Amino acid sequence: MRTQFIAGCLAALSVLGPASVPVAPAVAAPQQQSFNDWIVALSKAAAADSRYRRIPLDTDAQTQGFLALAEKLYNRQISADEFRKTLGAQYPGHDYEISFIISRLP
Repeated sequence: MRTQFIAGCLAALSVLGPASVPVAPAVAAPQQQSFNDWIVALSKAAAADSRYRRIPLDTDAQTQGFLALAEKLYNRQISADEFRKTLGAQYPGHDYEISFIISRLP
């Protein structure tokens, strides 16, 4: 349910994810709510940045994979370098966007 909420936020902003995932109410622990808030703020910042190009998350699996990786980064379960390497291999040519995401970690 939390993943659908986040993906829906992303889809609504047309920045990081597809429009195919419905928005569902979030029932989140404080840590999860903090991540949700960060993703929403990240999406808004990306929408306001003219250099930011949408990362092509065109399937539910791609969106869920991205969110899982972003959550690991946010919770410091992986390093910024691991995030950059993994996402860069999946979405070559999006170095600016990856750096943009990393630079907005709290």
